[in-house]
Amino acid sequence: METKVKIERQMSKELMEKFIVLEIENESFIISLEYVNEIVRVQSITESPHQPEWVRGIMNLRDSVIMLVDTRRRLGLKSLLGSIQKAITAGQDAHRNWIEKLEDAVSKEHPFTLSLDPNLCAYGKWLNSLLNDAHTKDDIKSALSETIEPHSKIHNSGKKALELLAAGKKENAFELVEEIKNVHLVKMTELFEGIKERFQKDYSKEIAVIVEFNGILFAMLADEIKKMKTFSKDKRQKGSLADGAFVLGVYDDEEGLYQELDLNGILKNKNGEVFDLSVEAE
Repeated sequence: METKVKIERQMSKELMEKFIVLEIENESFIISLEYVNEIVRVQSITESPHQPEWVRGIMNLRDSVIMLVDTRRRLGLKSLLGSIQKAITAGQDAHRNWIEKLEDAVSKEHPFTLSLDPNLCAYGKWLNSLLNDAHTKDDIKSALSETIEPHSKIHNSGKKALELLAAGKKENAFELVEEIKNVHLVKMTELFEGIKERFQKDYSKEIAVIVEFNGILFAMLADEIKKMKTFSKDKRQKGSLADGAFVLGVYDDEEGLYQELDLNGILKNKNGEVFDLSVEAE
């Protein structure tokens, strides 16, 4: 009986495997520690031509030159930094156009057809969606919340300007439009530029997990590396939260779901051929 218990314990030990947890786009992916050499902060990336679109470039690591896999792109996930920058740029352009239309409406006494409600314009809808998303990081919420006041003042002052025009106070309406352009829009633009610069600095230096798999040394980019996890191999479930066929299965515990990345699948093209990401230092 005692021998049987010892054998069962040994088998249980052999089934246990340690993983490193990669946080990408608010999802948790894991790689077996067996394949992980080290974890480093990316300082600079050099473009490498004639590579798949999901290869970001190469980086120097002591005496080695290593190819960088853009894990987010390989898994079909959007870039958080890219989506914020895109929304901010679109918000800037849209509100410049909004003010031009408002100025034209006051000048020519034409109907103004754009939204006067700050929550209903494209930027307002995007901002509210991001702020109400439980997955949005606190620093992002805090920074973008600073745009609420000047953004609301642009819309509310525009509404007031049209009310003044309707009341026959065209000169006062013009003065308010000038205030919107020279005060509220300027403040919002300054905030936008500061946010873009801050996020570019904070989020551009990604973490690289140096992996050696089937004799190929390469790096996989991640937003964060938070912890290590240990799972029993027989507890892996089928399925995937990510788009694409790059996940072997899912482990579930009290802290959430963890998707095990299929390194072999990540390195293969549609024809099943493996990309050799090995490079040699010049």
